[in-house]
Order: sequence, then C-alpha cells, then structure tokens
Amino acid sequence: SLFALLYIAAEVLQHRIIAAKHTRFQLEIFIAKQFFFVALLYVLFRVVGPLSVHPWYAALEQWIVGSSQSLHGWMKGHALMIAAVLATYLFMVDGGTRIVRGVLAKFPGLLQRALKSMKHGTKGEEKAEEREQENAGEWIGVLERIITLSFVLTDSYTAIAFALTAKSIARFKELNNKDFAEYYLLGTSTSVATALLAGMILKIILTNVAG
Repeated sequence: SLFALLYIAAEVLQHRIIAAKHTRFQLEIFIAKQFFFVALLYVLFRVVGPLSVHPWYAALEQWIVGSSQSLHGWMKGHALMIAAVLATYLFMVDGGTRIVRGVLAKFPGLLQRALKSMKHGTKGEEKAEEREQENAGEWIGVLERIITLSFVLTDSYTAIAFALTAKSIARFKELNNKDFAEYYLLGTSTSVATALLAGMILKIILTNVAG
C-alpha cells in the first residue's frame, strides 16, 4: 500500500509539475524514478521480512495448474522468480517504450525530417501517415524487446542478430533515406539495448533468488 501511494504521487508530480518545466529531461526523470522505486521495493522487502503467498496467488495458481501437485509445488517455491519475470516483461511494454521515446525526444528534428522525406499527399494524409508510422514503430519495438528479452533469458544471443536482420530487411528500401536510417537505427539500438540490459539484470536476480 505504501509503495502504491508513493508511486501514484510520483506519477502525479511528474505529469503535473516536473513534465511542464523539464520536458527535455523526461528520459532522465523516468530512469531516476525507476531506480528510486526499485531501491524502495528492496528496502520494503528487507523490512517486511519473509513474504507469504497471498490467497489470490494461491487461487490463481490452483486455476492454472489444476490438479498437478508437482507444478503446484514448483510455483509456490518460485513465486518471487515468477513475479520478477512477469514484471520485466511488462516493463518491456510500457517502460521500454518510454525509454525509446525519451531517447528519440533528444533529437526532435530527426523524426520530422525522416517522415517529411517520405511524405506524399495532402496535409491531412501526411498527419495520418505520421501517426500510423509512430504507432506501428512502437508496437514493432514492443515485440522486438519481448523477443530479445526471451532470447537473453534462454542464452540465445545469436538469434537476436537474426531477428534484427529480419527487421532490417522489412525496412530495406527506407534505409536508403539517410534521415530515416538514422531514426531507425537510433530507435532500434535503444530498444534492443533496453531489452538486453533488462534481461541481464533479471538473470542476475534469478540467480541470486535461486541461490
């Protein structure tokens, strides 16, 4: 409850006060906030002591595994590991998107130049195309981070190269445009780096929890 209240307060503070005055530092503010709340979670975990399985988790566990006692016992013994994995995958959706947006926001003219060089049609069509490009790029980035994280957790690092190659082939024609190529490489590099770093941190956490 304490963590939830502090997180909500931080979100309100960021969007109502800080965001209006420090738009150029959204990425730094977001990263600092994540470090603060991860540290807070660790402190609360140490203060509260051993955690017991909550009834809702037990009910969910029973619904998932059914009558399988071996799987039931495994889930109960690995509740923290399961929570860490789920939290990391969820972070790839929202947190990863915010990080990529924050990095791209450092280069405000790059996206406009990239889209401008590819625009065709009326002004209304150009705006629709811009929104469509941004939405498609965000969803592709989410899937890219989820796939990369999965490869990291399974030690399939070479498979990441194949995934990036497939993505580059799909954008092969657009990469002839210098502005779009820079925008594409900046967003992709940030997205993959975020997933790689999150995956390596998660593996360290899982190793320590298992140990």
